[in-house]
Amino acid sequence: MDGKYPGVAYAMTPTQQQLAKAERDALKRKLRDQFRLQLKAYKLPMPIDEYQFHSNRKWALDDAWPVYKIAIEYHGGIWTGGRHVRGGGFENDREKMNEAIIEGWRVLEVTASHINKLQALCWLMRLLPDYVGELPRLPRKGRRAA
Repeated sequence: MDGKYPGVAYAMTPTQQQLAKAERDALKRKLRDQFRLQLKAYKLPMPIDEYQFHSNRKWALDDAWPVYKIAIEYHGGIWTGGRHVRGGGFENDREKMNEAIIEGWRVLEVTASHINKLQALCWLMRLLPDYVGELPRLPRKGRRAA
């Protein structure tokens, strides 16, 4: 992917597909690692990676707390025409998310910005039934968290 035409889907060679997948996986790991540091800092329970939630499909939620039926889906590449914002990928994600809702899951779909600004952490804290602490202060619009 040369980024020449952001947001435009085009046919990729198998090698380009492998590279794109490796980039997506690396970004997801980075987002997950950053979010896990926040969870540790606030002494919140750690999620299960790639939790298969559906009995008939091999769908997995990026991070899940099955006891609460709460999950996180990390979305990277939203500004570069990544899979989640292109037609087929977007439709497939909606199918997965709708099935998760039908199965009783509450799924937070988060981006790097939501994690950087602690917004994802605040959303999770509001969903966790056992959380009684204070929510982190969110930065004002346009400012990053300290």
